Amino acid sequence: MSTMRAVDAAFLAMERPHEPSHLGALMVFGPSADGPLDVAAVRAALEQRLPTMSSARRVVDGASGWSRPGWRTVDRVDLDVHLHRATIAAGADPRRALHEIVGRVHAQRLDRRRPLWQLHVVDGLGDDEIALYAKVHMAALDDTTGVDLMTGLLDDDPAGRPTMETVDPHPEQRHPLGSLYDRVVGPVPDQVRRSVGFPGRLAGRAARAVGDQLPGLGQTASEVVRRWPGLEVVARLLPGDEGVDGAEHPTGRAPRLSFNEAIGPDRRFAAGTMATADLVAVKAAAAVSFHAVALATCAGSLRRWLLANDELPSSPVVAIVPVLVGSERAEDTHVAGIMLALPTHVADPRRRLELTAANLDRAKRRQVSMPASLRQDVAMFAPPIVAALANRLTDAMPHRRFVSPTVNLGISNVPGPRRPVYLAGRPLRSSHPVLSVSDLTPLHLGVQAGPEVTGLGAIADRDHVEDLIGLVDGAAVELADLTAAFAPRSRRRTSAS
Repeated sequence: MSTMRAVDAAFLAMERPHEPSHLGALMVFGPSADGPLDVAAVRAALEQRLPTMSSARRVVDGASGWSRPGWRTVDRVDLDVHLHRATIAAGADPRRALHEIVGRVHAQRLDRRRPLWQLHVVDGLGDDEIALYAKVHMAALDDTTGVDLMTGLLDDDPAGRPTMETVDPHPEQRHPLGSLYDRVVGPVPDQVRRSVGFPGRLAGRAARAVGDQLPGLGQTASEVVRRWPGLEVVARLLPGDEGVDGAEHPTGRAPRLSFNEAIGPDRRFAAGTMATADLVAVKAAAAVSFHAVALATCAGSLRRWLLANDELPSSPVVAIVPVLVGSERAEDTHVAGIMLALPTHVADPRRRLELTAANLDRAKRRQVSMPASLRQDVAMFAPPIVAALANRLTDAMPHRRFVSPTVNLGISNVPGPRRPVYLAGRPLRSSHPVLSVSDLTPLHLGVQAGPEVTGLGAIADRDHVEDLIGLVDGAAVELADLTAAFAPRSRRRTSAS
């Protein structure tokens, strides 16, 4: 048995019945010369690859909330439990039926008595296409396991020969579960050792952080005033760097939308696609980042969707967006969640992209956080029971019932393959992120670019969202408008004639 990383233990401790801590992907495969993909081919690939993958581990709970859980490698993975098959009934709308299956399965928690992953093969889509839905617990997404499960079955060889990099399993875990003493006392020396130098590290890093962040303290205070309910008049008197349209935060905080409520146990999911080449062309023509174009298409799609539901607010919708935040110290470069104002209130798609790119740049520059290494020290120092208690106390606060939400939704740009990949020789046609939702982000959009197709995945609480297909399909419409808006003038004259 090996001790679990603190961040992974936190994912387990903070999981709630209505908020499972797992992530998923919906992948659609086309046929090969051997025919369409089926559950037998997936099972054969799993049986071949599992010995070289680190995905055969299960959780071993600590004997008390003060000791961290551990991992134990199982001798045999029961594929009858981890690999499932579903068939879409004849006459059903295959797209909506697939979305229903993914939404239902994604809402179900993984069994901690077994390795924390599942695969579901779905046939009956038509055109010899087969869907594969995979989900993995966030605690299992360490430096090897997450990569193993999500990509370990994929190859860049159409013949189906293993070509992707695999990782040897953890050999130290292949022994019987330790004694009660080992489970209770074993993790303690590690935490004591880390805590001995914690005060000194805290003081040193705090001093460096204050020096680094003094220039941004005024801007941070201004942002707090802008986002505090009831201080709109004061906020308008503060100097700021918003655009001429006041696109970033004209009202100072996120508007309340119908889906910004406490989530229930059920999920609604929808998947859509865009042409990657069109996204790249707009990126080049507008001289912005690919991420900015992806976010702008989401903003335009949100605008159309909210208009169709008679719910478009007069101020920007606010999203939390994971971005890579750099640092002069390499060890402090980390992924951070920034609050980004999406100019959904702006009608012109070209202007929406310009404002999205500007807001994204400002949000990155405004990102002020403690160094990643310090946060890791705090996580190592705090036992799992404290993290769980803090989560429960946060959930108990009733503030969302009578003030505006902090953010409206989450939007994540998930890395995808840059070249064609295959499973058992069958080509991957599209991949769609299936992310997590919470009371903070009851709607979550995922974007994953592939070599030809960029997949969208939208997941939301089922009780507060009637339909998501209009949301994901609106992205392709928005991309078409952006392509037309940034097309060379000669091309515009040709298409007009």
